[in-house]
Amino acid sequence: MSKSTYKFKLFLFADIEKEEAWINAQRHKHLYLASIPIGSILYRFREAETDFVPITRIDFREFKNKAAYESYLSLYEDG
Repeated sequence: MSKSTYKFKLFLFADIEKEEAWINAQRHKHLYLASIPIGSILYRFREAETDFVPITRIDFREFKNKAAYESYLSLYEDG
């Protein structure tokens, strides 16, 4: 089981690109983002158990209904 690491970092809402870059810079330490509550400054990373460390992309969207959300998710699922 991989170990969790917690890191504190504060970003302004307009700094989405900087936040995303910081999160992905953790990949060089073999860490991937496991969770972050919305509006939080506490990021939980986990050590990758394989050589593959996924890239994180930040995306804020609102959906009118569950079907629209599921349609959006299907665009990004591995096929």
